[in-house]
Amino acid sequence: MNRVWIELERPTLEEGDEVGKQRAELANKMMRKLGVKHDVFAWWPNDEFKRKYIHIVCPESGAFTWLNDNGDWFNLDNLAE
Repeated sequence: MNRVWIELERPTLEEGDEVGKQRAELANKMMRKLGVKHDVFAWWPNDEFKRKYIHIVCPESGAFTWLNDNGDWFNLDNLAE
């Protein structure tokens, strides 16, 4: 399997949560152009210490993973089809 790392810049407290939401929306737009059918990224403004992105694995079930390092690996072969 070939893979590619996609990472989003975490907004500072000064930039605010709206910047995190905008970056997630831009990444989702890119992923749709690559053929992914659902939003993959979301910004989770939980609290000051847990402000981070999530990777939505399955929107139907609500399954997601916390992106502690602001990114995740994606299958390049599937994205390139």
